[in-house]
Amino acid sequence: MITPSLTPGLNGDLDFLVHPNCGCNYADHVFWGLHATTYIPANRQGVAEEALWYNTYAPPVDPWSIAYPGNSPVAGCGLQGNETVFGRFVLQVLYNSANAASKSAKQAFWGSLTAMIQHSGVTVQLGEDRPEAYREASSTALSSEHALLFEGSDFNTIVPWAMLHRPAHVDLRLVPLSDPVATLPLGPGACLYGDYMSRAMYAGAHWELNEAPIENGAPGFKPLGSAAIKVGTSTESLAQSTIAPNESVGCQTAPKAGFLLYMSAVSDNGYQMYSAGLDDYQSGLAQGFQKAFPSQDGCEAGGTEVCGLGVSLTPYNNGTDPMILSYSHAYIPSAKLAEVVSWAMDNHIAAKVYYDVDLRLVPLGESACLEENYVQQALKTGPDWRLNTAAFQKAR
Repeated sequence: MITPSLTPGLNGDLDFLVHPNCGCNYADHVFWGLHATTYIPANRQGVAEEALWYNTYAPPVDPWSIAYPGNSPVAGCGLQGNETVFGRFVLQVLYNSANAASKSAKQAFWGSLTAMIQHSGVTVQLGEDRPEAYREASSTALSSEHALLFEGSDFNTIVPWAMLHRPAHVDLRLVPLSDPVATLPLGPGACLYGDYMSRAMYAGAHWELNEAPIENGAPGFKPLGSAAIKVGTSTESLAQSTIAPNESVGCQTAPKAGFLLYMSAVSDNGYQMYSAGLDDYQSGLAQGFQKAFPSQDGCEAGGTEVCGLGVSLTPYNNGTDPMILSYSHAYIPSAKLAEVVSWAMDNHIAAKVYYDVDLRLVPLGESACLEENYVQQALKTGPDWRLNTAAFQKAR
């Protein structure tokens, strides 16, 4: 057996893919392979064309394609009309109740989170702690779960705090909840599949979901379980109501400089490069972002307005760039976070741009905190791509 981190002659981990050769080319490379250390997806366009798929769009077997079951647009879902921020969000706190370190970390995080909420004057709904959520047919979680629901108007209070204070052994999934029109054939739950499967972002490990509860209109699905309670500044029944929030110290300090949003694509995957707006057509997510958030000439990171920071097609050739995927990126001031993230959640998906585009939202802290900002504290979509961590050392 190869142990990647102990491979002789290497200064870092080596990733590899061992795949079967069963004659099912796409499944062999994409679905059935054995990965080491970090999951690195195969170039799905190359695999598709090797299997003689030469259409301009990705095949229906590709989960990132608009042709994949469940990825087609659903009228009335997502941001509607003049809506700029999703009205509600669910924050899933995922942990392993069988692991003492994970259970303890989750309890401390949850206590501090609820205390911060009370001290901040916002009102949320807290779900029940579900240490065996993975056993429940009605739960999307394949782990232990504790969730809360909050209004979009409180996004800029809750989400940055959760990103900065998430401990090891605890993962987060942030799900926007569409406010569907009443005429949808599958009823008010018709948007939940797209919200959970496509629009959501995560921090930490990328968990798969139990899709059954949110399929076919999600009849009876309860995001918080069966015993949700409403919590605000006046609530006295909450056990943690007298606990002061953890002081923000070191790399948990609120990002005074704002955030960076990366919109990324695999440089050899023409489907994704087109959807990201990074190919010669320049008709994808990058151009949509520029239209939605036009930048002033000469703007820079650290200002009060959203600022497009340009494109890098070959960051892997730059030893000072932490990214390895082609990307466009933008600076987001903290005050605009909810609006920009809502737009990105709703527009990076295959239903809008034909193929999923990967996102990474990074809080901007001190130079000594860059690695923690990009790795530990970031919100992401798509695979958890490896970063060029050597770049963080050079930036100090």
